[in-house]
Amino acid sequence: MEGHGEVIVACGVSQTPIKKNRRFIFMKKIKLCIMAATLCLIFGCGKQEKTANKTIQETTTVSIAAGSTTEQTTSTVKKTVEATESSTPASNDSSSFQLDFKTASINELKGILDEINKHSKNLTDSSNTAISDAVSLLNWGVGTTLTTAEINDVTASWLNAMGSEEKKGVISWLTQVNKIYKQLLTDGQKDFLTSAGFGDAPYPWSNTPLETVDEIMKKAGIK
Repeated sequence: MEGHGEVIVACGVSQTPIKKNRRFIFMKKIKLCIMAATLCLIFGCGKQEKTANKTIQETTTVSIAAGSTTEQTTSTVKKTVEATESSTPASNDSSSFQLDFKTASINELKGILDEINKHSKNLTDSSNTAISDAVSLLNWGVGTTLTTAEINDVTASWLNAMGSEEKKGVISWLTQVNKIYKQLLTDGQKDFLTSAGFGDAPYPWSNTPLETVDEIMKKAGIK
């Protein structure tokens, strides 16, 4: 009997290391899985994050069964990723584009107004030059995205930068341009444009006054 008792004890001792070894191997595999998941979170699994200071949190629950015992391990991984992309986020791209487009539209209007100012001082072949300015205003007026408030501001700055005599000459010139502009809004002006050398102009632009061009005239005191 004593011999049998020794055998039972020996078997009991021999099973314990096996269970521990299996448990150790299983736990090691779980740790490796958790480490792999952590690395995947840190480096984005090969995907580059596009938002700055993004917090990633993952909770992994692992159930481990060993004999009649079940253990539950919960691992929480939290990592703050600082985005260092050289590309600008889409929302910023859109805002930047809109700002650049508006700046280009304002500069286009400034260029036309500066040409009008220049022409008001050189009245050689004034008839054709006035037609040219009217055509430029119509081309710009039908396509610009500037609001009347923005046009008002640009025109005001343009006029305010002039001396009284210069402003008087510009307004006198704009009065002539305004007459031709209104004429070009009526029917049957294609031959008029062709004879003046503007046969390629995209006539007719409109059969009603353009609010954009009218805003310039209104600011200059021209009706």
